[in-house]
Amino acid sequence: RVLSSSSSVRISENAEEDVNKIIVSGTQEPVHHELFREAWGERNGNARSSLITGLSALEIAVKTTISALIPNTSWLVENIPSPPVIKLLTEYLPTIPVVNTIRGKVLPPPKSIMDLLKKAVTIRNQVAHIGGKPPDDETLDQILEAISDTLWLLDYYCGHLWAYNHIAESTRHELEQ
Repeated sequence: RVLSSSSSVRISENAEEDVNKIIVSGTQEPVHHELFREAWGERNGNARSSLITGLSALEIAVKTTISALIPNTSWLVENIPSPPVIKLLTEYLPTIPVVNTIRGKVLPPPKSIMDLLKKAVTIRNQVAHIGGKPPDDETLDQILEAISDTLWLLDYYCGHLWAYNHIAESTRHELEQ
């Protein structure tokens, strides 16, 4: 049940409708958003963990999106190794049927986001496989913000109209060009 109060925080009718549906259905918050919050919380004290957890959130979000939008793919998505997340976002995402589109299209995250995600994967691989140095604070924040925008974009494609408003304005601008 959504309680209203005299707070200055307001949500749109679309968001309120989505929240009510989620509550009534007993659905829980997606794991990818839980993991992302963990990654964000770790960013000041443990950059390595933050980066690895953030990219895990992204990988789970992509798989969740695929299994939600393409019937009967859950088993495959959960049990078979998937292609690299960058390839899934750039090559596969634009081919799947989505609920919401951008100007009638299914677009991958814009180039600026993809560049940060590619950088994140490279750094993560160095950190996880050869004990490399984690990213500096500024780079980590940029990477996490890119992951966040991508998570919200995937939520939007899955039918949550309000999720689009959580994407950074600069990213939305790039998508709408």
